[in-house]
Order: sequence, then C-alpha cells, then structure tokens
Amino acid sequence: MSLRLEKFFLKNHGVDALLLNNGDVTDLGDPNFFYYSGLRVDSSILLASKDEGERILFTPKMHVEHAKFLSEQSGFDCTVVDYKGKEFLKKFSAEVKKMGLKRIGFNSYALTSRSYLSLMRILRKAKLVDVGSKMLEQRMVKDEMEIGLIKNAVKSGKKILDEIENEVKVGKRESEIAAKLKIKTIEMGFEPAFAPIVASGKNGAFPHAVPSAKKLARDEAVTIDYGVRANDYCSDLTRCYFLGNCKKQKEDYEKLQEITGEIAKKAGRLKKFSQVTELANKLMKENKLPELPHSIGHGIGLEVHEYPGIRKNSEHRLASGNVFTIEPGVYYAGNYGLRYEETVLLKDGKVLIL
Repeated sequence: MSLRLEKFFLKNHGVDALLLNNGDVTDLGDPNFFYYSGLRVDSSILLASKDEGERILFTPKMHVEHAKFLSEQSGFDCTVVDYKGKEFLKKFSAEVKKMGLKRIGFNSYALTSRSYLSLMRILRKAKLVDVGSKMLEQRMVKDEMEIGLIKNAVKSGKKILDEIENEVKVGKRESEIAAKLKIKTIEMGFEPAFAPIVASGKNGAFPHAVPSAKKLARDEAVTIDYGVRANDYCSDLTRCYFLGNCKKQKEDYEKLQEITGEIAKKAGRLKKFSQVTELANKLMKENKLPELPHSIGHGIGLEVHEYPGIRKNSEHRLASGNVFTIEPGVYYAGNYGLRYEETVLLKDGKVLIL
C-alpha cells in the first residue's frame, strides 16, 4: 500500500503530504484511506508526508491496539497517536508544524465542511489543497491484485444471480427477491455492494426502482440489478428474467446483450470514454431503441460508482487496467423496462467481460 502513496507523490500534485480521514462504524468511510494504507480503522485520520515518508495515524484510544495490529499485519509502517475528542486538532497541528508541512492534500468528497473549517482554523502556516479527483484518477487503473479481487466479486455475483432465477416466480414479491439476494450474499461470506434493484412489469421503467410489495405477475419481465462487495471490491451486474409470454421484451433484451458485446468488442480501440458513449448511442439508434436516459456505464472498484466517468463530455482516457461496467437499457413508462449489465476489464487494448 505504501507504493501507492509513493506513486501518488511521484505525480507531483503540488502537495507535500496527504490527509486521509476514515468514517465511523456507521459507514465505510473514505475508500482512499483503505486504498493507500490497507487499514480498516474507523474514526481515524492518516497524515502521510512526501519527503520523509513519515506516516502518523491518529485514532481514538479504543482503537490503538487494533490499529497497531493491522499496521503490523498489512506491513504499512506508521506511528499510532491516540486522541480524545478535540485533542485531535491540537495533536494534528503539532505534527504538521514538526514535519514542516506547507501544502496538505485532502479529499473534498470525504472531508466534511465542518472538519475542513476546524482544520483551517488551526493550520496557521499550512494550506489544505483538494486532490480528491487526483486520488480517483490513480484508482482508475487497477493493479493485478485489485483485478483478481474484482473478478472474484463478479464471479460471486453471477453465481447469486444464476441461483436467484429459481426464486423468480409468479406470486413472489419484489421485496422477497431482494431479501433472498442479501441472504445468499451473506451466506457466501460477503456483503451487498448496494441495495438490490428488483423491478417487475411497469416498475422496470424506473432505472433505480426500489423493491416493493408488488407481486410478480405472469407475462412480465423482471429486472434485477445487484452486486457484491467481496474483500472490499465490488461487482455490478444486471439481468432480466421473463415470466410467461414476453416476446417483445425478450427481443429487446437480446438487442441489449448484443449491444453490450459490440461495445466490449470495439471499445478497446477507442481513446476516450466519451467515444464509448458515442458508440453506445450509435448502436442503440441502429437497433431502433430509445436514447439512454443514463450513462452507458461507470468505473467500479472499491466503490460501485467511481472513475472513469463514461459520459459524452468525459475527458478520461482509456488505459489498460480500467475496470468499468457496460449497461444499456430500455425504459417505456407505464409499460416495462429492461437493462443488461456486465463488469468488464480493459487489458492490453482488449475489453474482457469478467
């Protein structure tokens, strides 16, 4: 993990240290905290200096022993400093002064405005610099270990979606199916990457429908969008299931599958992700399908939605090691909706469906 810090500083983002803050037990915190340290210690703040390679982990007294244990276990060398309440600001300020830091990088996506203002009040000679997007850009390119973990998450997610087909029956409630997905995930030793989407019939026309008490009916399509978080990395997949006579829906679904395959086949030769969007729009039009109301996909890794951004105005360039989704869909208000989604890897100029 320390190599990731070194790689970040080598890019010369104009900072001489990074401040990474983790959340408490009620959330997953900032993924960058784990990405750069490999540690899962809640309510903690890491200050990592560029020049000396010095790393200070500020953590509540109750977490000190756990922090030391995880540091030793992961091989991430750091000095653990305990704090209680407002003591943190005083101790943090002292370390910044001692290290002679002038520009401290932070992630504005994770640091609250309240915390930012508190830090600004005590940092007399140091400036806070937002480098959140630079961290996300580094995470866009996955290393071999990350790719292996994502592959495992995808494999597990596909297994669950294959097994859930036996539960998709007339009379079952959308909420029942969603609960079954969660149970299967927990039984495998993982956790849901996000709240499952289970949408049947007319509800399928809502891209992010919330599972309801609606019962599945004959001659309806059922869209399930789901992913698992396995060893911190996520998968994201969408499949449709058909109950009875769904000829038109099945025809549309086959087109979506073909479009996904075509994008995967051609995207590796493109330069920018904006061109992936152009390709998707072209294929949707050629197949006489309506324009997508959402992006054709998104990056995925420690978070379900992360860089690269796949939009018509995206400046992100394709690079070997990118992992992202391809998810074309059709939505007919008051009638039905369908989506097909795969998690893919760009490797040496080729896009591979995981």
